[in-house]
Amino acid sequence: MLENQSFLDLELCAQAVEAQSNITETSVVDLTVTKVASQQCVLVNGQLCYTVTISNNSDIPFTDVVFRDPLGQYMQYVPGTFTINGSAATPTVDQDNVLSYSPISVPVADVVSGPGTVVINFCVTVTGIPPTA
Repeated sequence: MLENQSFLDLELCAQAVEAQSNITETSVVDLTVTKVASQQCVLVNGQLCYTVTISNNSDIPFTDVVFRDPLGQYMQYVPGTFTINGSAATPTVDQDNVLSYSPISVPVADVVSGPGTVVINFCVTVTGIPPTA
């Protein structure tokens, strides 16, 4: 937590006067998100699993966290593989193939403060070969 205050030294009516502001408090955010694939090479129709680690080294908790992962055209989520800190959870996959998890019913909504960690795991099936750029 950063605290700061301002002061004024001035002369009013031939007298030295000091005025001070209120003290402000500002939280310092230190959040990292790391994603790791289970392997560097996968065959078409093979399975690839991901581990996403969210670390909060801040002095405040983050609430109402929403996880999103655009899977891409050649990936399909494998139902039943999504876990949060080892507990099964049910994400959604929208029409744009974005895997997401809403904090409404599962406790990943709050990443505890300094240090706190949430680990998300899920798998996809690779359905094709993306074109090269």
